[in-house]
Amino acid sequence: MAEGVSADGLRQYRIELASAARRFRAYPALARARGWEGVAQVVVSVSAEGGLPAVKLARTSGHGVLDEQAVEMLSHAAAATPVPASLLGRSFAVPMPIRFSLEE
Repeated sequence: MAEGVSADGLRQYRIELASAARRFRAYPALARARGWEGVAQVVVSVSAEGGLPAVKLARTSGHGVLDEQAVEMLSHAAAATPVPASLLGRSFAVPMPIRFSLEE
């Protein structure tokens, strides 16, 4: 967590990001057909200057198609999720694990 960043605001933003991400969730057909599962670690970085958050893969799930879907999903979620007032003007990053499981 960056210095001066509200822990409550960060928690709120993470919850709202996760909720938005579920709306954009899709299990890639190729991955489903091949039985691929995994967890992609994605980081959403917000700049103090504002603008759209940067979304990047921090750790692979082991399958490129799942990684791409996780980044796309969180890119849409980040664009749709406003930054809480307590975090405006602050730079921070939020790690988001995206789990792909055929049982879900």
